[in-house]
Amino acid sequence: MITPIEPKNKRVLANAKLGIVFGKKIHHPGTKANPYFERALHGYANSSEFTRTKEALAKDLKANIKAEILKRFK
Repeated sequence: MITPIEPKNKRVLANAKLGIVFGKKIHHPGTKANPYFERALHGYANSSEFTRTKEALAKDLKANIKAEILKRFK
């Protein structure tokens, strides 16, 4: 998606440090997406650490549910 970029407070777009003047309006093509979060999530989901965490959570949840049921029926 090409995005037009226009100056906000000046008459032209420029880089003062480099001395480059781009013009009154430019069309930026954008950048390609970098799905780093998705790659990290899939990497973690397929790891042994995730499996251990999931099993520990299930064990803890089971114990808490069991204790809560026993507490309610006493």
